[in-house]
Amino acid sequence: MVHVYIDEAQSGLSADRPQFQAMRRDAGKGLFDAIVVHRFDRLSRHRTESLAIKSLLRQDYAIKVFSVSESSEDSDGAIGALIEGIMESAADWYSHNVSNETTKGKRERARQALTPARP
Repeated sequence: MVHVYIDEAQSGLSADRPQFQAMRRDAGKGLFDAIVVHRFDRLSRHRTESLAIKSLLRQDYAIKVFSVSESSEDSDGAIGALIEGIMESAADWYSHNVSNETTKGKRERARQALTPARP
């Protein structure tokens, strides 16, 4: 059976996404044995959360986790696990960096007495 879980216009920063939660429930019920994502940061952009999710899927539910565009532990063994870890760290850093830069920009606009965005 193939099922598509789409979290369209939902941030990967939060695990509280309806389709993501549905996928987790279905995984727990044993409805599938593998998942395929475009990129691993769609599971989560937080490194520790991503590790926990993939560990739950792989270890507890015996589900393989693949990416269309990135190497994975399940498709490429040890080198895939290394690349997964690097990509998890990069996604985590990117998320934090965007947040910091956005906050910095908002503060600077406020310091200049400008509106935060166009009306």
